[in-house]
Amino acid sequence: MELKNGLQNLVEGVMTDENTIFPANGVGDTAPIQDIQSLLYNNRYYMITMQRQLLSELYVEHGVVQTMIDQPVEDAFRGDIAVISKQLSDDDVKTLDKYLFQNDVYLRLIEAYKWARLFGGGGVIINVDGQDPSEPFDVNSIKKGSKLEFYSADRWELSSTPFVLNPSITNPTGAMQGVNFNFYGDEVNPSRVIVVKGKDAPALKRLQLMGWGMSEIERLVAPMNKIIKNQNVIYDLLDEAKIDVYALQDYQTSLVAGEDEAIKKRITLSNMLKSYLNALVMDKEDEYHQKQLSFSGLAEILQECRLDVAAALRMPVTKIFGMATAGMTSGDDDLENYNTMIVRDIRMPARKNILKILGICCRALFGFEPDDLEIEFPSLRILDQQQEELIKNSMYLRGKDLFIIGMMTRGEFYEYLYKNDILRQNLATKTNDDYYSAYNEYGDVVQDLISDAEDKELAKGDKPPFDTVTLRRSTIMRDIT
Repeated sequence: MELKNGLQNLVEGVMTDENTIFPANGVGDTAPIQDIQSLLYNNRYYMITMQRQLLSELYVEHGVVQTMIDQPVEDAFRGDIAVISKQLSDDDVKTLDKYLFQNDVYLRLIEAYKWARLFGGGGVIINVDGQDPSEPFDVNSIKKGSKLEFYSADRWELSSTPFVLNPSITNPTGAMQGVNFNFYGDEVNPSRVIVVKGKDAPALKRLQLMGWGMSEIERLVAPMNKIIKNQNVIYDLLDEAKIDVYALQDYQTSLVAGEDEAIKKRITLSNMLKSYLNALVMDKEDEYHQKQLSFSGLAEILQECRLDVAAALRMPVTKIFGMATAGMTSGDDDLENYNTMIVRDIRMPARKNILKILGICCRALFGFEPDDLEIEFPSLRILDQQQEELIKNSMYLRGKDLFIIGMMTRGEFYEYLYKNDILRQNLATKTNDDYYSAYNEYGDVVQDLISDAEDKELAKGDKPPFDTVTLRRSTIMRDIT
């Protein structure tokens, strides 16, 4: 009856003015779950982006932080970026690719994007031999043979006068425009720097960043603190994982008699014998035990900490920590979300910067900048050899069908096979003499390419009529080339 009366009184008192959870007049204190005090308490109210030394130490000393910063950028620029332009020949594209590789142009851009993720901003400095870097950059001044140099820098290396004005519709960041960067004492005009910014901050925080973006570490402080705390706890517990317990006869009496040094010496000697001689000498009445601590629960806590980090970064656990969390899977859905993040946050903003660099390099190599210059990133998905061969075989059969029904010329078919990496050479540029030389060297293979008996009879005599040959398998074409 007492329990029933207690519940009855609680229910009857819910709607009274004395109870502030559901007051009768609709006004009162907020329920704990809706209280904003915990939200106010669990914020820093300052930006870690502005602490250059701390960010540098985190990147250098913590492998997890380094992976968080580097992995998405390296995945975004993985593989060969295809340069597309009808105004450039295949040899021109190869020359351009070689120039980019030998001068570490893409490497400098990759470094700039890493610094943008770590510090909130970075850039690539374009230095033209013979030009004053403090003067505005004129792309038309680059002629064929001009010597170019590219340097990567973070936002702190590109220091400028930190004047912040009132934001406007033409200058939302409020940062002063037209002020030269100071790169270790040398003035660099902003037009000579390909600026890379981190994620934009809300308006109330934007002015603190002086025109730059936020560091990716901003949203990792709480998850990283939990991981570091878990690691420190495990490290401290390792020293106490195994404890030796000595039950000594008349221990209390010996302490009262002031024999603590003798007790200490006795235990030390026992530990030395146990460590070096694998023997333990004790009094007959003494006892010795070993106790081991259990680490149950710490692995589950670490698993939750890793999931928090992965959720904050929108990255699969395998990308950050190198292995899947127990009980969790990093499957196609996780990778698809990760790939979407890379495309949206890195590849899309990088597209215009890459095109600008390619245009400058084309002027230095060929004396002009193609107006139809375009790039194509490789797929973010990594296929195994079997999947890759299935795709190539499907593309070959598709192209062959178009060729047979007359929707694709022989030259277009050759070009199609070459551009899709089914052939190692572009046969569209070959002459009949080239094919005749191949026939002498690969007679049996070429013979297999001739479609009917009439062509075979002609092949026995004079030069084989390769202009009527029907191509049947991509593997045979590789043998010919």
